[in-house]
Amino acid sequence: MSEPILAMPEPDRPFIVHTDFSHVALGAILEQKKSDNKSHIISCASRNCTAAEAKLGPTDGEILALVFAVTKFHTYLAGTQFVVVTDHAALVHLENAKTRNPKLARWALLLSNYDYQIQYRAGRVHNNADGLSRCRQDDAPMTTDGK
Repeated sequence: MSEPILAMPEPDRPFIVHTDFSHVALGAILEQKKSDNKSHIISCASRNCTAAEAKLGPTDGEILALVFAVTKFHTYLAGTQFVVVTDHAALVHLENAKTRNPKLARWALLLSNYDYQIQYRAGRVHNNADGLSRCRQDDAPMTTDGK
């Protein structure tokens, strides 16, 4: 076998969740730093966006990707502190945002059940979840840039 190989989760180590949204799909990666001080992938998840989701703006789409990730990895993340890494800088201020949008309010309520900190990572170095969200499957809607 060759890298990357999925690792077994260690409950005493913090989790790191990488998320991405691309108007085509959502991508999420769950990882942990192990005793060798390297990040090891625990699980990966992606799915195509629905037609309605593909029309979301960048911030709403990135929040959707976060909701997708914490829902998918709930078993690992419930009751723990974890870090969310995103290439969308506006999400760093998500906790302080005031919204009158019912959909965003529902997502905020769901996310309030988790203990996380959001960290921004520039898109050019945010390759892992980015790759998952940009793999177009045959039934995924086509975007104007051909991805």
